[in-house]
Amino acid sequence: MYVDESGIDKFYQREYARAPIGQRVEDVRRGKKYQRTNVIAGYCNGEVLGSYCYSCSANGDFFELWFEKFLLPEVPVGYTIVMDNASFHRKNKLQELAKKYGMRLVFLPP
Repeated sequence: MYVDESGIDKFYQREYARAPIGQRVEDVRRGKKYQRTNVIAGYCNGEVLGSYCYSCSANGDFFELWFEKFLLPEVPVGYTIVMDNASFHRKNKLQELAKKYGMRLVFLPP
C-alpha cells in the first residue's frame, strides 16, 4: 500500500496570452496567490483508501490525525504501508500508530 499527497491549483495557468505563430508563451504568473486544494490518500490493490481533500497546509499534527482516523481503519491488518520522507511525516509517531493497528510502515529513502 502506498500513501501520498498532491495539490491542485485551479489558477496556475493564464487564460489568455499572445505570441507569434508557432512560438510558445512562457511567463511567471505574478500577483495574487490562490488557495490550493490538496488531496491525500492511500492506494492498495487498485483501490483508493482514506482519501481526503483539504485546503490547509499539511503539518505533522494534521497528517497524523488523517493517518489514524481516515487511513488506518480502512487498511487490512498486517499490510505494509509505504510513504515518502516528507518533513512533516514524524516517523516515530507514525510507526507507533501503524504498530497499534497491526501494520508495518516503511519510508522511502530520501
